[in-house]
Amino acid sequence: MPRFLELKDDLATLESRIEKLRADVDAQKEAIEWFQEKSRDIEESIREAERGYRKEMETWDNLKNDRAKIAAEKKQDLELRSTMVDLVRRSRRAEWGYLAPEAKMLELILLQRKSSPW
Repeated sequence: MPRFLELKDDLATLESRIEKLRADVDAQKEAIEWFQEKSRDIEESIREAERGYRKEMETWDNLKNDRAKIAAEKKQDLELRSTMVDLVRRSRRAEWGYLAPEAKMLELILLQRKSSPW
């Protein structure tokens, strides 16, 4: 009979170890799920940051394009004004008493440009 009791004790010990191992496995599964959830959260944060970065870069590109447009229009305005001043000087030299037709056209173009948002 003592052998039976030893086997019974061994069985109880093994069952206890099995329960502990099952508890460890369950804890590890929970830890894995937690890490997977955190990993998904981090991936989503990275995607959001990338979207924000692309949007920011698009905004900077738009600003650069707007600045280039403004600079080109300012340059064109300066050229038109220079041409208009030159035409006015020529018309005065000829003592016509009025602006040459080309100068009037340039003056209209300049007025239109001033009223445009750019």
